Amino acid sequence: MSWILKNNGKILEDICLDPQTVEEEVLINGAIILDSYLKSVTLIRGLGMNTDRLHRPVNVVANEIVANIHDQFEQYEPRAILGEITVDASNVQGMMDITVEIVGVKKG
Repeated sequence: MSWILKNNGKILEDICLDPQTVEEEVLINGAIILDSYLKSVTLIRGLGMNTDRLHRPVNVVANEIVANIHDQFEQYEPRAILGEITVDASNVQGMMDITVEIVGVKKG
């Protein structure tokens, strides 16, 4: 089974914040990683998406964003087994849509 997280501004609205399983815990943590900005979380300043790339062309920074996501999950939610990560800036509002596929959860 796999899960899709989309950083669409409503990511935490779509997630159950009362986890009953390890999989739900991983999804919550992944959603928080994608919805937070670097240095914005008190006591965990390293958590979140790096905003240094905001005003650069997406085709230039897409690989950097994917690498940042991998690093964030490796450090803050190592139980997640990541699948495909896509960065799309083709929406009409000019916002970046980031999609992260979690293909599994490591047990133990």
